[in-house]
Amino acid sequence: MVVPALQSRRFIQRRDIMIRVTIIIAVLLLFAGAVRADQQIDRIYDFVKDGRISDAERAFQELPQSAARDGNRLFVNGLLERSGDRARDLFDAAARSDLDGKYEEEARFRMLQLAEALGDTATVLSVGEAFLHRWEMSRYREPILAMLAAHEPDGSSQQERYLRLLSEGSPDSYYGRFAVLTQAVAAIRTEKYKAAEGYCRTIIDSGDDDIIPAGLIYLAKVSIARGNTERALLNYNILREKYPHAVGQDDVLQELKQVSDRRSGEESTEIFEGIIYAVQVGVFAEKDNAKRMSERVEGYGYKSRITRRSISGNAYYIVLAGRFSTQKEAQAAKEKLELGEHDVFKVVIDDEK
Repeated sequence: MVVPALQSRRFIQRRDIMIRVTIIIAVLLLFAGAVRADQQIDRIYDFVKDGRISDAERAFQELPQSAARDGNRLFVNGLLERSGDRARDLFDAAARSDLDGKYEEEARFRMLQLAEALGDTATVLSVGEAFLHRWEMSRYREPILAMLAAHEPDGSSQQERYLRLLSEGSPDSYYGRFAVLTQAVAAIRTEKYKAAEGYCRTIIDSGDDDIIPAGLIYLAKVSIARGNTERALLNYNILREKYPHAVGQDDVLQELKQVSDRRSGEESTEIFEGIIYAVQVGVFAEKDNAKRMSERVEGYGYKSRITRRSISGNAYYIVLAGRFSTQKEAQAAKEKLELGEHDVFKVVIDDEK
């Protein structure tokens, strides 16, 4: 009777061992599958970074349904989602799930970008502030500060804080210059023209051609607001010469035309005996550009000449058209040239002897 009992115990022991081995093998296989799935997630992510969207979509479709972490799956699904609303929800769900830590920061940032694109100010402000609190030195710090500044009310203490963090913390970056430009706009709106001029000159002196045109545009607007149309026209001419396709210069042109027309009407009643007038048709930093403008002016039947003048330590070439004994004649020539060139010019006193 003892032998059968002993055999039974051994059978049970062997069975228990087999069950444990089976469980261990299953766990190892599950772990291996999860590792492979996470590697596939990394592969999909790399495809997206490289712009290989078709490859990423194909790899995502081949991803086992139960192997990858839910958070990781949601993250790459968000990367591939074409609907902004849906993608934002996927990134949010991924960040709240078991998302791998190496993806969490980017998931939050992409969610912020989509919230900004969708005009969701509440999400930008709440999530953006929480993001910077958690990842204070994030690689996304600058664009997030710019987002926050853009969504805060103009002139608010919070907006000023974000702009100051950008302009002082990253003065040589695009976002740092964006902050200075935003400070200039806020100063113009509150009629703090001296401060606005300083911000604009900082932008112009930066050497960054991506943002210098905006600095010239706002500096011209400051000059118009302060009644210095000659300085405004100078900045407009520099803008037109160096950045002919800059967005926003048409607004400056219209403002200059309004000022020019108003002043011409006021001055046309004045009579100056013995004074010669000319039409100033351009101020150029490059002499060759001044020569080309001079040649175009002569095509309208007016004699032209180029004078050299130093302004703020820089040499500029001023193109003058015609010599008129009355302001009325000069005004008529100005209007003809403006119509032909689709530009704005100025009647000036020609002091050539």
